[in-house]
Amino acid sequence: MRYWLFDGEDIVGPFSPQALAERADFSADSLICAEDQSELPDAWKSASCFDAFRFNAQTRRLESVLPQTP
Repeated sequence: MRYWLFDGEDIVGPFSPQALAERADFSADSLICAEDQSELPDAWKSASCFDAFRFNAQTRRLESVLPQTP
């Protein structure tokens, strides 16, 4: 699954979970939604609400829990 990101000004993407996690502006509070649900207002949630990500206490960043896709 890929996700759209609201970067504070624009909706950008879609990104794989791995690509999102690598962005400097990505955090647990980032507003994202699944690629196929961007038109649904209730689909936009904080990244921490999605099972595709988990918080790493050592790096203090949200990381993808899904395997890297080609």
